Amino acid sequence: MARGKGNKRGGYGGKRFAATSAEEIEQRNQRLEQLDDKRAKHRAEAADEEDGDGKEGDGFEDTAKEVGERIKGMSVSGDGKKDEGPKVETRKQREEREKAEKAAAYRKRHEAGLTEEYKKT
Repeated sequence: MARGKGNKRGGYGGKRFAATSAEEIEQRNQRLEQLDDKRAKHRAEAADEEDGDGKEGDGFEDTAKEVGERIKGMSVSGDGKKDEGPKVETRKQREEREKAEKAAAYRKRHEAGLTEEYKKT
């Protein structure tokens, strides 16, 4: 069903600012500048809190080294032996195998005289 026209800008942004004079534009620009200053101040405080946790650096190098050491001892198969489970074939390989099996089954039925084509001749 049709939903109607609705708001094309989505519900997140709110109403669009429509300035009718240069004074309104100046007021909007000042308000946006104040918001940007608050945002920058808040981000700087958050960055200071993150950096002030007592550790040197960002800590990512340390955890990467630890993970690398843990992974170094691991093996893919778990026991070090080759996996000799059932063979995995692609879809194309499976379809070719099924086609060959069907052709062999049809040929066998045809030789036995059970197919419609054999009955016609």
